[in-house]
Amino acid sequence: MLAGGILLAQSPVEIANASNLSLQNPSQIRADFGMLFIDGQAHIGMRVQPELSIAKFGFGLNIPVFYSLTEQKIRTEEYQGGVGLLRLIDYLRYGRKKKDPLFIRAGRLDAAYLGFGILLNNYSNSISFEKRVIGLEFDVLFDERFGLEGMYSNLDFTSFNLLALRPYYKPFGKTFIPILKTMEIGLGFVADFDQTSSTQTNDSLTSSNSYLQSGMMGLSADMGLFLLNTRFIDITSYAQYGRLFKNEGLEEALIPINMMAGNTPILYDDGQGASVGLAARIRFLLNIFELTARIERQWYSAHFIPHFFDYTYEIDKNAKIERLASAPETRGIYGSLTFDVVNKIFVSGGVLMPDAVSEEQPATAFLNLNVPDLIPKTYLNGRIIKSNVTSLSSVIELDEYTQANLIAAYKILPFFHVGVDYRWTFIPAANNTLSIDYQVMPYVGLNIPLNEW
Repeated sequence: MLAGGILLAQSPVEIANASNLSLQNPSQIRADFGMLFIDGQAHIGMRVQPELSIAKFGFGLNIPVFYSLTEQKIRTEEYQGGVGLLRLIDYLRYGRKKKDPLFIRAGRLDAAYLGFGILLNNYSNSISFEKRVIGLEFDVLFDERFGLEGMYSNLDFTSFNLLALRPYYKPFGKTFIPILKTMEIGLGFVADFDQTSSTQTNDSLTSSNSYLQSGMMGLSADMGLFLLNTRFIDITSYAQYGRLFKNEGLEEALIPINMMAGNTPILYDDGQGASVGLAARIRFLLNIFELTARIERQWYSAHFIPHFFDYTYEIDKNAKIERLASAPETRGIYGSLTFDVVNKIFVSGGVLMPDAVSEEQPATAFLNLNVPDLIPKTYLNGRIIKSNVTSLSSVIELDEYTQANLIAAYKILPFFHVGVDYRWTFIPAANNTLSIDYQVMPYVGLNIPLNEW
């Protein structure tokens, strides 16, 4: 290592995507017992969620056991359909993305990204807490220069699901040249040919993913490097370009609409976009306090939506693709901010906002919060992500474009606490569909932090 304190393992991609990450997975045994209210119906039972991190390995389980007081039977909805009992595995992982030469994670994917995110950012493969699917995310770096990161959304191989790959190259990775050794160049590819049905939303319509028969595909190119890389401050810059190829299914669906008398023809073609950005990480007081900020300026043509493959994509893929037909040429910004105080306060948030927010150009915002023990004997953890934001009033509306979770608890003994777990999510409904609604669970819980032993 050179005298300047260069951190050889860091990547400009990791700094830029700091707001996508939460606190490192802890080692703990957590079990909550209480009353679970789903769509107004009461259930009694428990949810056991042990997590264990040993060196680079980690895993988490999610085991629900609830009895319906209304139907007087064990609730089995979380085990039905798709991967079934495999949903008990929340995740299995090795390494940390962009921190270790080998990272792989299987299970629930949350806030996933590809490169600097122009095509795929803040993506989740499980829009329903109760219908989690098993996906795969990985990042491999060979010889400090050649890398491959990627994701496959659902290991249910009855359909070709969302696939994302980004080979990247660090031309000076094996050298000791400050700044230049951090340069990273990547090419991204995203494709989805999913033929399964999308989620039913509260308008009671179910999409068949008909537009994906010929696939939805995109390509990206990006480059980033550190402008400053020391033990106390990192500043990185990057530029990226993305292209979403014309969806043939959508083009065919527009033909009869364009032929109707009096309709202004909708011209639809490939869309493309570009952006440049800066990201900075600053460490204060012997790394007790860390601040990360990102600001990005975006330019995109008609028929292009930045971060197209995000958490809303899995809700209704047909509806997301249809937005491309009317998406206008515009400009926008993407910004995020993250605070981390010695694992006692973690707050991150961000906004993706066109210059002129409208129905055709909505904004997206998200907020993550983890505050254990800031106030003695209390615990607060939450996350909310909101898309289709067209006005300030719509930010606080809970609808099918919102996912939220808030846990508030009070420690009555060192390992025992009482609290409330609230979720706004898609839940099982009639005819094996899903509808957007809430879950709330007052509980008494056991939480044993194994990494403190």
